[in-house]
Amino acid sequence: MMCNNKSGFSLIELTFALMITGMGILAIFHVFPSGLNAGKNAVADTRATEFSQAVFEAYRVEIALMTQNEWDIEFEDDDSLDISIYIPSGAGENDEIKISPVDTFQAPDAAIVFPKGSKPTEHMRYKLAAVLLPGSDNLVEIYLEVSYGKMSSNKQIFYTAICFNSM
Repeated sequence: MMCNNKSGFSLIELTFALMITGMGILAIFHVFPSGLNAGKNAVADTRATEFSQAVFEAYRVEIALMTQNEWDIEFEDDDSLDISIYIPSGAGENDEIKISPVDTFQAPDAAIVFPKGSKPTEHMRYKLAAVLLPGSDNLVEIYLEVSYGKMSSNKQIFYTAICFNSM
């Protein structure tokens, strides 16, 4: 008697196995773009935070120097503080970026490069206000809104208050 034991997979089983494997591979490929976007957003958040820290520290130093040298800190009629500051650009020891208070975002072509050497898509636009806190004569609140990327609508808001010795 002849036994015909053929072992193996049928064509239907093989088709289902390939279909399930293909769906798994497609699902993995679908996850990659969201992971890349999360990485880009993390870089943007970090750079915006570094920028805000540099701006806030420069304001702290500027106000401290003004009060230490007994200069009057002069506010505008609307209690805003119109001081331009310089922050390190990250490119070299003496390379700085001038930051001035602005009440609207700069045009995309006026975006700043921070740190120096960043790609054009990584330029920053900002809105900055330094105002004497209402009812106070020695507390300045600084409001900074940063948009990372030339055309980005994703904005981050940073805030700090600086207390100084009034004259």
